[in-house]
Amino acid sequence: MLIVAGLVVGVLAALIPLTAFSLSVTGSLPYLPPVQVAAIVLVVVVTVAAGVLLPARPALRRRRPAALQHS
Repeated sequence: MLIVAGLVVGVLAALIPLTAFSLSVTGSLPYLPPVQVAAIVLVVVVTVAAGVLLPARPALRRRRPAALQHS
């Protein structure tokens, strides 16, 4: 869910200025082939997953204090 929210917010934040810039420079809307869009999304997903899961892994491996363990 975090990854999807980040992608949506990032795309929406970049859409307006990049569209305006493209229209002023080239006179047309920007075009990105679907394969490039998929590659960008894949890189973002892998980067976010690594940034979230790799730091959490050592924290989840530690033993919990006895007061927090359920009998």
